[in-house]
Amino acid sequence: MSTPARKRLMRDFKRLQQDPPAGISGASQDNYNIMLWNAVIFGYVWKEQFDLFLLVRVVCIFTFFLNFVHAF
Repeated sequence: MSTPARKRLMRDFKRLQQDPPAGISGASQDNYNIMLWNAVIFGYVWKEQFDLFLLVRVVCIFTFFLNFVHAF
């Protein structure tokens, strides 16, 4: 049985695969737990010549970040 959160994460995962935001990639860590994600985020730290590379392990917060990025 799917909860609303799981349905939302599946919908966001499909959108992430079809139209990924620049500098962001992410996927569920395994096929059995959609609530646990791995994500890679590229961005700028202080100046444009210093790239920031983050490998983060996120639990359900990734969805909020995707919505924030797509808003811009």
